[in-house]
Amino acid sequence: MSGQTDQIENVIFQALVHPIRRTIVRSVQSRNQGVSYTELITELGLPTGKLNYHLDQLKGVLEKNTANFYILTPLGKK
Repeated sequence: MSGQTDQIENVIFQALVHPIRRTIVRSVQSRNQGVSYTELITELGLPTGKLNYHLDQLKGVLEKNTANFYILTPLGKK
């Protein structure tokens, strides 16, 4: 297995290991234009620190678009 494949798998496994992160990914996926930070925090009912932690763990799967909405990366769409 190549190093790049290992890195991709690590990003995916890190993103999906926690149920909150799976919920975030599903929420972002369900909206074509993405989801705002405020929408996520309202929908999930999480404290800001906890949401920030999980969003940080989703780097590589989520990114912000020019409108500052969270969207799935190409890897996240897979």
